[in-house]
Amino acid sequence: MKKAIISFVIFLSLPVFAIDYNDFPANMQQVLDERTDELISNGGILCVAGRVTMDDEAYINSGKDVKINFCQRVDEHLCVYDDGWFIMNQVFQPSAPKEPAKMFIRAFGYDPIDATIAVMQGEITYVEFVMHKTAYEKLASITGRIVNEQGEPVDGAKVKLSFPRCNRAVNDEPGMSTTTDSNGEYVFEDVSEAEYEILISAPGYAYITTRVKTAAGEITTNNLKLYLNRRAIIDYVYQADGSQSFTGGDIRTGTIEWVNGARGIDFSDESAEQPEEEQRMDIGIAQDGDTLELHLFYDYGENGFYDGGAVDFESVRKAAGSGYSKMFEPCAVGHVYVVKTSENNYAKFVVRSIFVE
Repeated sequence: MKKAIISFVIFLSLPVFAIDYNDFPANMQQVLDERTDELISNGGILCVAGRVTMDDEAYINSGKDVKINFCQRVDEHLCVYDDGWFIMNQVFQPSAPKEPAKMFIRAFGYDPIDATIAVMQGEITYVEFVMHKTAYEKLASITGRIVNEQGEPVDGAKVKLSFPRCNRAVNDEPGMSTTTDSNGEYVFEDVSEAEYEILISAPGYAYITTRVKTAAGEITTNNLKLYLNRRAIIDYVYQADGSQSFTGGDIRTGTIEWVNGARGIDFSDESAEQPEEEQRMDIGIAQDGDTLELHLFYDYGENGFYDGGAVDFESVRKAAGSGYSKMFEPCAVGHVYVVKTSENNYAKFVVRSIFVE
């Protein structure tokens, strides 16, 4: 058995709790052993573990019951296990090790916890939290109405309420769902005073997200508009040999119909599809209202793209050596875009048309 390392923590307006390695169940100690080995081999890297419980003795099964985020300039969503035990799913080097770290603990119907902790370098920092059931008179509600581009109510739209500050799949965090009625209206009742993220989706429409902050005992109204999905058709040329030329070498061409959302283009795969975990897509498309935008899926070193303007597609014979952006850009009909891919190859494409799905 490995020696337990106890780190002292400071909470904002919260008592200090003591918990260590020996308090964890045996199967969790195995995970802690793995994290400790990583700490020893990497040196100076941090990891946080602990437990969260409810003051009304409600049982915690997983991260679907409670959400815990560690934040030191970047968010790290902690894995929550049976009975409220949690362990950071990786060790990492903080961007500013001398700055206090923040932890955010959220569960529906319980007062949110924002805590400041002192983390130890090269050790596991152990912390414990108790969440308090929100008093009945302090419970709030969120209501709203969803309409389409013509201002007509959208019946049956799915509305999901969740907590922000999460970089994991939405199925692994607490969430409440409902659907709009024939008037396009929805309501979430008995929520605590906190910040929430609302995601609205309906067949044929581009999904949208927004954030709202509730006040204790009050009703917050959040009306939104859904826009029909837009699609783009592009012609592309992909240079697969690393050269900047679009006139010779390992040239591949094609046409792709590209819908907004989670799909992206991988020019080497000659398709637009939903990326698998860790799959690198060269460029993505998203919809903001009635407008399509281009963006990078991932930020890998020198990759990027630029808008070559409304020029003849054939006139773009060579990729530029610089000027590649990592920002969102409008997807404009008739414009030629040049992409430097994650494989350090080049592609160009022209947007032939954009239409409503």
